[in-house]
Amino acid sequence: MKPFLAGQSREALSFWAESRSLPKFRAGQICQWLYGKTVISPDDMANLPKDLRAALKEDFFAPGSLVAEIASSPDGVEKLAINLYDDECIEMVIIPAKERLTF
Repeated sequence: MKPFLAGQSREALSFWAESRSLPKFRAGQICQWLYGKTVISPDDMANLPKDLRAALKEDFFAPGSLVAEIASSPDGVEKLAINLYDDECIEMVIIPAKERLTF
């Protein structure tokens, strides 16, 4: 099974880039997408060359999810149903408070 792209360290991505004869700065770009912009899909990493995006998809698993439903209540609580890549569905609740947000 391929390793997950999300969760890869900069060092691991640098090693991967070097193994593919890519410039090391590409690891920083990928990390910026993953951790700065929270983009997981290589297809959405617009400033990366197409061949690099294809290599990421070839070597890593980058599953996505989709918010299928949102139910809001008057007190600001939101309940979300999220469809995962494996057709499973999870629910999450966001509870706002004065000084924090509980997820």
